[in-house]
Amino acid sequence: MILWIFLFEQCGIELFFAHQTFKWTNEARGRAAVYCIITGFSTEKREKKRIFSYPDIRKEATETVVTDINQYLMSSPSILIEPRRRPLSDTPPMLYGSKPVDGGYYLFTYEQKEEFIKKEPLSEKYFKKWVGASELVNSTHRYLG
Repeated sequence: MILWIFLFEQCGIELFFAHQTFKWTNEARGRAAVYCIITGFSTEKREKKRIFSYPDIRKEATETVVTDINQYLMSSPSILIEPRRRPLSDTPPMLYGSKPVDGGYYLFTYEQKEEFIKKEPLSEKYFKKWVGASELVNSTHRYLG
């Protein structure tokens, strides 16, 4: 974010062309998989800009003429949202995002969930899959009950 604020607002630089992600090929043995983007910056204002997109990252680009290119290499104005430490309104700040702070009472492993449902069959519809960072990274499952 700091880079884009510096380039766009302080230096007056804009993107005038962008090649979205494509696969770079070379003649090296083993050929490492390298994916690239290419951007062109200018302090000169241009009415027409060009985006080169790759529907298949291993094939030729499709060129589109646009009026704006943003920091995500999309045809859109650049809207820079700076991080905040305080909420915009008089609401309590969010401190933990989706961190479970239930003391471990509402999250169940698959086995715990199945055991609970055996004892209370009507509870099954109330269990929902819980995916936190640990579950996502380790391909495990927990359930919110």
